[in-house]
Amino acid sequence: MTHSIQSGEIDLNREYPLSDQSIEAYRRDGHVKLDNVALPEEIVFYRPHILQAVQAICKHGDGLEEIDFDAEGRKESLLAKNTWKQSEIVQSFIFGKRFARIAAQLMGVERVRLLVDYAVFKEPGDRLTGWHQDSNYIPLDTDHVITMWMPLVPLTEEAGSMVFFSGSHHYNQRSGGDHYHLRKATKSRLPQVSYPTMSAGDATFHAGWTLHSANANTSAYTREVITILYVADPAYVLEKSERFFLGVKPGERLLEPNHPLLYEQGREG
Repeated sequence: MTHSIQSGEIDLNREYPLSDQSIEAYRRDGHVKLDNVALPEEIVFYRPHILQAVQAICKHGDGLEEIDFDAEGRKESLLAKNTWKQSEIVQSFIFGKRFARIAAQLMGVERVRLLVDYAVFKEPGDRLTGWHQDSNYIPLDTDHVITMWMPLVPLTEEAGSMVFFSGSHHYNQRSGGDHYHLRKATKSRLPQVSYPTMSAGDATFHAGWTLHSANANTSAYTREVITILYVADPAYVLEKSERFFLGVKPGERLLEPNHPLLYEQGREG
């Protein structure tokens, strides 16, 4: 059967049954894995449109971030930014209230805005992604930043799964930087946790300050992942960043059109 948004079969406003245990795990560890955040039929419907958006970004170059190569010529991954601007169908996925509601509930906030979305495609042979904290590169006046990381294809251990330092989200001093906090996490023997296999539509959520990395892709297929970064509203910019804050100057608040409000508690319609 062919699915269409108009048919009512695809409904990303439907609430996800988020448990208290998952919320507790996220706040304790700085990350959590949730199953079936997007249903199989939803991935089947949306994936071709997301792939088309990535192809358009690659063709025109607008939104394709620089791909980092190592000394042996291996890149880390392909990053296509703001896929939601490529089509109304992809926008309906990125703007899905189900995902944004989960982000708000995990952080314990009433409102969340879209910061940015990335299609992160790691092709066979692409190297590992080094340890980092997202919030080190997102100069905002709030620590309430969260990333949803969702594979669009089944994820095997060889494809490059995510790895987290549990509890490292408490290392939230920008002056320290990734390397300082990585040494601190290692010295403190914080546990490393990975989710080596995931189904398409499963998702991890991690805090902006959680140290994380992703392994190299040693499989024979491309690891297709869509990520959505959310921020609690209101949020004000501390420093200029064309990567994350389109048209927003230091001291200004993130607002539409580039950072739409995706969820507000009490307004479920």
